[in-house]
Amino acid sequence: GGAVLSGPSQTFDWVDENANGYQLWVGTTSGGKDLDQLVFDGAATSTTINNLPADGSTVYVRLYTQFLNNWFFREYTYTSGP
Repeated sequence: GGAVLSGPSQTFDWVDENANGYQLWVGTTSGGKDLDQLVFDGAATSTTINNLPADGSTVYVRLYTQFLNNWFFREYTYTSGP
């Protein structure tokens, strides 16, 4: 994965893109949402995820952004912290 998470609780921030909404999927596999799935309105730019693994495994985070009726995503990978 990419950056190492600081532990089982991690805050994720994103840039306000004047979107209609956002979703954050957090999982143990690419495209997975087994750790968390959160839905936000367009005003949200941050959230804290709890109960993340802390065993050095890879955590996949997808940020979905909604423009009108279309959803786009970017996926990020992290290494779970100690």
